Amino acid sequence: MITLNSITIAQPKSDGVKEELLQIYHDRMRVNGSLQRNFFGVKKQVTLSWPPLAPADFQVLIAMFTSGATVSYSNSNSAYAGGSMNFVGLPLHAEDAYLPGSSILRTLTVTLRQV
Repeated sequence: MITLNSITIAQPKSDGVKEELLQIYHDRMRVNGSLQRNFFGVKKQVTLSWPPLAPADFQVLIAMFTSGATVSYSNSNSAYAGGSMNFVGLPLHAEDAYLPGSSILRTLTVTLRQV
């Protein structure tokens, strides 16, 4: 189960969770063509995509992503070692247009990157 800020949220669609470990490094090529890599560490990142959300669910989520504050992510069913992924990250979100008709349903995608 995925939670944000310890709140059980509307769960993303079945193919809407992409967890990854990002390697932070800088490559430098020397004059003789040899390559040097400076490795700084690993950061966690997750991209979540929701199916069309009712206004109440959309409002809860968008409030977390537009406040400017960090968001605490927890997934107790992760494929990574230990079976869970937990971190605090900054959100980058993308809101989609309303679905056609008078449904006022909207899809939402957010990427959280560990601070």
